[in-house]
Amino acid sequence: HLYGKAADVYVKDKKVSCYELAKIVFENTNLRRLFGGFGLGSDNNLHLDIRTKNNPLRPSIWWYKKKSWSEWGKLQ
Repeated sequence: HLYGKAADVYVKDKKVSCYELAKIVFENTNLRRLFGGFGLGSDNNLHLDIRTKNNPLRPSIWWYKKKSWSEWGKLQ
């Protein structure tokens, strides 16, 4: 965030859940390769960053809150 390489995306009025937004970005190969990290903070907060990865189609993925990795596994 401090170096302009990350952003937190907030969904106003929960028109789409954070998980749904992450899924849209993740399933679009052209968008997925732009981001090296996906982090879900809550149902209305998605962290995206542009860290360098060896394989641009396999970003780092994590939850800030207590959620299961199996939910993210549905995207992979």
